[in-house]
Amino acid sequence: MGKRRPLSRGRLIAFGLIATLLVLLGLNFGVEALEKLGLIETHRVDDYVQFLDEPLFRVEGDDYVTTDYAEGFLVPQRFARKKGDIYRVFVLGASFAMGTPYTVQSHGEERPGGIATWLREDFDRRLGAGNYEVINAAAGAQTSHRVRRIAEEVLQFEPDLLFVATCNNEGPPKPSYVREQLHQLGAYRLLTRLVAPPTEAEARPTFTPQMLAPERVRQEFEQNVAAILDAAGQQGVPVALGTLPLNLRYGGTGAPLPPGDEAGAHPEEPCVREGRQRFEAGDFEGALSALGACDGDVPDAARWTGLSLAALGRVEEARTALQLSIELLPRNRCRPSLNGVTRSLASERDWVHLIDLEAAAEASSPQGLPGPELFVDYCHLNWRGYHQMAAVLLERLEEVELVIATASPALDPEVAARRLRIPDDL
Repeated sequence: MGKRRPLSRGRLIAFGLIATLLVLLGLNFGVEALEKLGLIETHRVDDYVQFLDEPLFRVEGDDYVTTDYAEGFLVPQRFARKKGDIYRVFVLGASFAMGTPYTVQSHGEERPGGIATWLREDFDRRLGAGNYEVINAAAGAQTSHRVRRIAEEVLQFEPDLLFVATCNNEGPPKPSYVREQLHQLGAYRLLTRLVAPPTEAEARPTFTPQMLAPERVRQEFEQNVAAILDAAGQQGVPVALGTLPLNLRYGGTGAPLPPGDEAGAHPEEPCVREGRQRFEAGDFEGALSALGACDGDVPDAARWTGLSLAALGRVEEARTALQLSIELLPRNRCRPSLNGVTRSLASERDWVHLIDLEAAAEASSPQGLPGPELFVDYCHLNWRGYHQMAAVLLERLEEVELVIATASPALDPEVAARRLRIPDDL
């Protein structure tokens, strides 16, 4: 018998790659099987605001229901597999759209108080129970990139309308396409979890880290929202696109910053401290004088300058300073420039209807400067604020004939809030 010819270098490399791939596939299969059995967990909290690794909804009888995976960040929802004549609305965005503080993921259920609540209350009046579905597919802390991924999935469920309200939490870079694809593999998620263990809850910053330059933030936000709008347009689905209301007076009287913000991640400079203390003492001219000497910490100098100007009745100057403060240091709020991007994108597409929640909040606030009358914190509203925003949305939908007008008496939100047992201390 002749001697066997040795394998060429190319074949050796090919066989090695195939063997490695088979091992990795086997490992991935094993990891995902153990995860489905609940024996291990590869998903981290941070993953829920960046990636969409598995389907959001599964079939259960005659309905779609939220998957176990999606319940890690969405509140459980149920809607009909056969839509028929049901008017179906998906609510998309982050915690503002979800309805925080009334509804958060950890509740394990949707509680009344947010915009979705008030949409359902009104649709009961207009359409009658059983003739509509308002599906709350918003999730806390996520950026527009992940809202985009969720929108791409829910478009397969025959929506009659997408209500998109995203803009808070912008600042981190979106993951690359390759990383998103790899992250769908359980073995990869396990490896990243082992290499970079989850951050302990008490060590997490209150506010989203600003990792990108402002211009890059704007570009990525515009790309993400445009992709949502265009995907909806390709399927003939109208979009109600909201600007977000801005808590311009956050950090002022009645709306303090969280403990540790000034002395911790964002230390307070001496000139800002002096300006703040003079403001709190009622010496608004003195506050302006002290803050005018600040060379550093422009965001907080601008914030206390704006609050001082507002106290002196110089409202438009105050608005400019307060908006500048948010633009430079948003503290999870939507930058004013990004609301401008939202308006521009809506004006360019005839299937997109602008819902100007920023303007609505200003119109219903003292001096036109929104603060603790509407907000419970940096970006979340009290239930009366959410009701106002839902009313603006419904008025616009009626104008463009996406919902029918009704002669029924207008909803009394105070009566509805008592019936729904919405807490009045938030």
